[in-house]
Amino acid sequence: MSDFIASGEESIFSPLTETVVLVTMAGRAISHMHATTVERAYGNASLDFWIRHDWLDSTLTRKMNSLATTIPMMAAMADPMLLFAFLMGHATTIQMCQIAESAATQASCKSTSAEYDIRAMHAAREIAVLAKAHEQIGYFKVKQHPSLPGLWDWN
Repeated sequence: MSDFIASGEESIFSPLTETVVLVTMAGRAISHMHATTVERAYGNASLDFWIRHDWLDSTLTRKMNSLATTIPMMAAMADPMLLFAFLMGHATTIQMCQIAESAATQASCKSTSAEYDIRAMHAAREIAVLAKAHEQIGYFKVKQHPSLPGLWDWN
């Protein structure tokens, strides 16, 4: 999976593959966050942070843009795996913005922090839109069985 992500290939694959790629990116973001915390705890904040951050962020952004332009939103709504992939990608975007904000304590990074704020707000709006649309999709319709009020009838 690491080789696939590092290759930067822009193809769209099966919903399961797309989900695995975005979950892997989320895992790398968590690892990046932990490495950053350790670096700060030992006073070793280095340029490696921004190298890691920029690579992860650009790879995630490229993957999300590729998904958004290739897969219509209605297709994502119809496929729970694609819906999860989109949600995971947006959640990871928010996490990457939070990591950048926590590292942007210098005055030179304030403009970068503002850009991340905008991206995080956009990702949060997308999550809200996906969640709202997901409410409208009924995978199961549950109704009470008329002759047995204690039992449920799954359609």
